[in-house]
Amino acid sequence: MESGNVPEPLQQRRIRTNERVTQLRQRLMAAGAEALIGHSACVYATGSVGRGEASEHSDLDVFVVSTGELKRLDGIRLLAKLIDATEALQFLPFSGDGEYLQVHKIDELIRLLGTPDDDHTNVFTARLLLLLESRPILGTTAYDSALRQVIDSYWRDFDDHKPDFLPIFLANDISRYWKVLCVSYEAAGPPASDIEKAKRRLNNYKLKHSRLLTCYSALLYLASLLRQAKSVSREDAFAMATLTPLDRLLVVREANPDRRQDIDTLLAAYASFLETTDDSKAALLARFADDEYHVTKRQEAHRFGDLIFALLSDLASESRLFRYLVV
Repeated sequence: MESGNVPEPLQQRRIRTNERVTQLRQRLMAAGAEALIGHSACVYATGSVGRGEASEHSDLDVFVVSTGELKRLDGIRLLAKLIDATEALQFLPFSGDGEYLQVHKIDELIRLLGTPDDDHTNVFTARLLLLLESRPILGTTAYDSALRQVIDSYWRDFDDHKPDFLPIFLANDISRYWKVLCVSYEAAGPPASDIEKAKRRLNNYKLKHSRLLTCYSALLYLASLLRQAKSVSREDAFAMATLTPLDRLLVVREANPDRRQDIDTLLAAYASFLETTDDSKAALLARFADDEYHVTKRQEAHRFGDLIFALLSDLASESRLFRYLVV
């Protein structure tokens, strides 16, 4: 996308992210990580790095997916190299003491889709974030293969409905993922202390901006496609998955000149969110502990959500896809 379309804070975050990803990739390759996996697996970043929005305070969220015959010990060696590389580059430690740092098989991402086991495993998150906010670190061939295999599983009925295929399966899963995020936030229960209250406020603020944009930029993209045509192809889905949430917004902006002002307002609001969160966690918690500050930021988050909903309602109202998103 042209840099002139992007607010300055977003441009700076992109530059920072590209620098950090390049450093990480170079260190992993020097450690022999890419030679270790060959074409059998990929490593992709999600979170702020996957979205191209990393700051100096960002942690690193990664997933490893095997698309071939990656040996178990080689998988363990790869994870160890990831831990060493992130520590050397001074990323924050992996969340949950590395609880989610594991090798997923592409067969699991597909086989568990829509099943009860999908909901309570990290496979659901690995699959949705692969589609919605991933950036390949190693194994680009395996990464592209994983993307295409997952898309094929959502587009399984496409060949029988090419002229008017609606991506209902994927849209429902994206909507479900957003709802799971919201429920997971509430599952934490009442805060036990002032610091816990501040953490919940900060997490809610991030949920209603970055996580909301991750999910709904994809739905906006699909709705925009259907506004121009009556069908969404596998290649359309692949193109969507290779874009960051911000870039999806920019594509929608270019395709819908009548909504450019609305999307510019969204971009400005998101840039303000990134500026607000561009500080250490301790500093952010101190601010969100203040009731008046929290109320102001909560109102900003509500406005951002209202803008997203109004835009989606407008773009999707002409398609039958919309009724599957509002029930």
